[in-house]
Amino acid sequence: MQVCRWHKADDVPGGKFLVPGCWSRAVGGDHADCQCPKPPKRMTKEARALVEALAALRLDDDQLDEAWAYLARFKST
Repeated sequence: MQVCRWHKADDVPGGKFLVPGCWSRAVGGDHADCQCPKPPKRMTKEARALVEALAALRLDDDQLDEAWAYLARFKST
């Protein structure tokens, strides 16, 4: 799942641009209220460790999507 996020780029004015993840921002632009699902406020220690480990890898968006898709295979139902 993609959420609204700012992407850094040296070749754009201000050095960053918004990549919308929800229709609200896709239609309303940078100043619209984001309607993306928010992550849980509390995570287990294991989940927080996983998120921190993935962040440390500094993956690009495609690599991160692939990692989450792989991990989703092991999700218990």
